[in-house]
Amino acid sequence: MNRAKVSVGLLSLLLISACSESTPTPARRVSSSKSGADETASDSTSSKGKSSNSGKKTSGSKSSSDASDSDADDEKDEADKDSGMDTTPKPGNSEMPSNEDTKPVCDVSPGKAIKFVERLKDMIAGDLGADATLGDKPRTIELWAKYTSANSWSAEQSVIELGKPGQPDNGNNVFGIDMSGRNGNAGVFGPYTHGVSDNNGNNALPQYPGYVDAKWLHLSWSYDPSKSPANKRFEFTVNGNVLPTEFNQGRWDATGGKLVGNTGFVLLGASQNFGNGGWDGVMDEVRIWGVARTAQEIKDNMNVIVKPSTPGLIAYYQFNESNVANIKDSTGKESHKLSACAASGGACPSKNDTEPKFVDSDIPGAFTCGK
Repeated sequence: MNRAKVSVGLLSLLLISACSESTPTPARRVSSSKSGADETASDSTSSKGKSSNSGKKTSGSKSSSDASDSDADDEKDEADKDSGMDTTPKPGNSEMPSNEDTKPVCDVSPGKAIKFVERLKDMIAGDLGADATLGDKPRTIELWAKYTSANSWSAEQSVIELGKPGQPDNGNNVFGIDMSGRNGNAGVFGPYTHGVSDNNGNNALPQYPGYVDAKWLHLSWSYDPSKSPANKRFEFTVNGNVLPTEFNQGRWDATGGKLVGNTGFVLLGASQNFGNGGWDGVMDEVRIWGVARTAQEIKDNMNVIVKPSTPGLIAYYQFNESNVANIKDSTGKESHKLSACAASGGACPSKNDTEPKFVDSDIPGAFTCGK
């Protein structure tokens, strides 16, 4: 604003100077605009798709266009000051100053997944110890599995298994998911434990209809001992939808009608007692729970990076380390780490022929952070 020159006395000049010094400077407005590069980065973190070599994205960087926007905002602020406009941000305004040091709630970047090859021993194993669900208690295992070919459905190839066979009964000491072959274009699953859906043949339940090769599916297998009758205690889902399973009441009753769960062993890509030759496919986002997750909870969270502190979560493997000797549990438990079977013993039923490979994860859909 232009001001007319006036002739004033010394006292007037002093008064004007004092008033000028006591006038507060309006707060700077922070620009909420982003460059095209920033928008692209934001879009690229919305799903677990392609990955950088490290499996993580770096946030917080700015482009040269951001600097230009900042300079333009400074000039506009000065103009606003001269015009007398109040530029102080208002509560709830999208232009409220942001904290540059604020970190994202979680990392939803694509990361890595782990690939297994059929007929080769390339197992991953570990021991959850006393943190595992032992005895006849609730449990859930869930993961994303990519079926890369017809070989992914070969019968008696286990995807994941908890526990280890033992006496008095082998079956109720283990809890896992394997395959039972193909029925035409339908894939036949074999979620198993004592007397449930194992060695059933390719006409048995549960079956997933339609062409299923080269496709990601989300699988879960849970047990809730509080339910009755006994066949209602087990629940298997594909993409959050419940599929019926077979139940052998006679075998179940023969050993007291309960699960045992004798060790905290975790084995990925094979079974302790059969199918060491291995499952063929890719897996990611493996979660092990000490609670029976409902089908709705599974569906609501299969594209969510759950918080490590989520009640009931025992272990969570995301495979972003690209190091088969140290696959970390995202809950932070160092003792829960998994590694390739370099020798027979413990959770490893035998020595590997080769190591599984880390690949870019391309699970479909956008991932979000858990609340």
